[in-house]
Amino acid sequence: MAGERVVGRERAVEVAQELDELVEEVVGGGLAAVALERVDTMNDTVANRLLKTLEEPAAFVHLILLTDRLSLVIDTVASRCQPVRFDPLPPARVADTLQREGVEAEKALACARLAAGNAERARMLASEEGEGLREDAEAMVAGALSGGGLDEPWRALLERAERHREEAEQASSIEREQRLELEPQGRERKALERELEEAARRDARRARTEVLELGLELAAMGFRDLVAVAEDAPDAVLGADRLPALAERARGRDPRRLRQCVERCEETRMSLQLNATEDLALTALGFRLASLVGEPA
Repeated sequence: MAGERVVGRERAVEVAQELDELVEEVVGGGLAAVALERVDTMNDTVANRLLKTLEEPAAFVHLILLTDRLSLVIDTVASRCQPVRFDPLPPARVADTLQREGVEAEKALACARLAAGNAERARMLASEEGEGLREDAEAMVAGALSGGGLDEPWRALLERAERHREEAEQASSIEREQRLELEPQGRERKALERELEEAARRDARRARTEVLELGLELAAMGFRDLVAVAEDAPDAVLGADRLPALAERARGRDPRRLRQCVERCEETRMSLQLNATEDLALTALGFRLASLVGEPA
């Protein structure tokens, strides 16, 4: 297969240019595969620019649009594609991979189950950074169970997300400078500079939001695990490497209220996709969780 390449995510001009370059490279009846990652982040401008290509691709071009959030893909894009579902890997297989990489068996299986078969996420959860993120989520759960006695238990998660935003912004800044070094002065350079600055802001924002969303997912799964323990179903626990602590926290808790905490975490996570103010959203979540499970039943 000729011309195989993964192209950018949501930058309309850049994507269009790379598609044109790819077509020029494919000669002699070869095939081109173009993979567009995270198409759920695609905005209307990009979608409109790519619609004709999606509707009438060249015979030798295969367009592969990737997302793990199909419901967020713009309708006009999704309707022009043939969906192909890739199921997650079995947790045992992911855990085996982590163990071969040196992760302790119990932790490897817990990370694989928490990651729902996503090997890349499981590997991150097994890392030092992932362990810290799990601890941030556990602090939120503990804060709720204490009745809000812990001071802003979600603050550590917010600070971690901000560090990721700053790192992404710095990486984008370096990339932007490298790109601009090759561009001559003029109107096109200024346009490119504006585009790169906007892309850098999007990348930084996305890095921050991804950490917050994963932290809230882990908090929701923490409450889910408490439900499993409270209902005497330890085999259903995802974070089984935390089972002794879960057993202690689940004692005397009402499973129904714990389930409501799972729902509140998911609602807050979804609200972040609507550009909710994270600080206010997490503060409100903390109060709601504490009101539900602040005292043992």
